[in-house]
Amino acid sequence: MTNSPLSPSSPSSPSPSSPSSPGIQSPNFALSIHSSSSTTTTRQLQCILAGGLTGAFEACCSYPTEYVKTQLQLDERSTTGRRYAGIFDVVRQTVKSHGPLGLYRGLSVLVVGQVPQSAIRFGVFEALKRQLLLHFDDENTSKYNGTLPAHLKMACGLGAGVVEAVVIVTPMETVKVKFIDDLNSKKVTFFTYFV
Repeated sequence: MTNSPLSPSSPSSPSPSSPSSPGIQSPNFALSIHSSSSTTTTRQLQCILAGGLTGAFEACCSYPTEYVKTQLQLDERSTTGRRYAGIFDVVRQTVKSHGPLGLYRGLSVLVVGQVPQSAIRFGVFEALKRQLLLHFDDENTSKYNGTLPAHLKMACGLGAGVVEAVVIVTPMETVKVKFIDDLNSKKVTFFTYFV
């Protein structure tokens, strides 16, 4: 009885996992690595985009209070006497002079800073979380099964906050205060956040 060409014992049909074909890996293995990497990249981009949109929305909602706070801080340091009696006086005088939209004067500076600030915060957090998971959940051990405990998530948040503060928050806060202060001067110096 002769062996069929399709018989498992036939030498013409070696299995990818057989000892006679070292170095040949199953295409499913390479596909799973590529798929995992692609999913991770997509997830990080989604987090960065979500962070940027959240930052813009947050800036638009909270800016009037930021404007009033900055005006009061600048008024306390004024050498020509106090202009405002308090929070509601800032609102009243601003609305009287510039209308309700006057409370949004200088908003562009905050939006330009807030969008990358939130994007960096979300993106760095996800990147740090992924690195910790890769460190603890490698192919040999699966310590956390894809979910970090609270203390490591806190560490990721701390790292993201430090990067965010150094790269974006400090310079943009300086620009924002100068911009709002300039709006109160008789001769406006800054027309955009770059000049």
